[in-house]
Amino acid sequence: MIKHIYFYLVIPIVGIIATSCTTTLYTSNTVNAPLLTKKGQVKINATQSDMQLAVAASDHVGIMANGYFQSYRGDNNYQHRGGLFELGAGYYTTHKERLVFEAYGGAGAGRVYKQEMLKSTDNNSQYLGSFTANGAKLFVQPGIGFTSSLT
Repeated sequence: MIKHIYFYLVIPIVGIIATSCTTTLYTSNTVNAPLLTKKGQVKINATQSDMQLAVAASDHVGIMANGYFQSYRGDNNYQHRGGLFELGAGYYTTHKERLVFEAYGGAGAGRVYKQEMLKSTDNNSQYLGSFTANGAKLFVQPGIGFTSSLT
């Protein structure tokens, strides 16, 4: 019984406490799962920080482009911003008109930046700390989905 309490209660609480005081330097972009079904289809998705586009170039080949940008300014000269751009292509096919199987592969590049005014441990001095990182990624994205029409 104690073992179950430890597993279901103590470990999650320790995990929450251990990550509650950290600064986020990376946030992933939304997965682009276009579920294309026929040549000429275009799917566009936009959120507060994501922009996604997918086009069915043929009856079984899709092309996708994804962009992500986020920016935040706060107190203490705090700034955080980052962006990512991805391109990909893949294969899709349908089964019984509604079930879609797809697999995309691609590459992306991005950059994150953070700066903050920091104080020394004795609080007598302060300095501007900054962090910049560039990144690149390759991805393989298989998917299975169900499509339906609104009409």
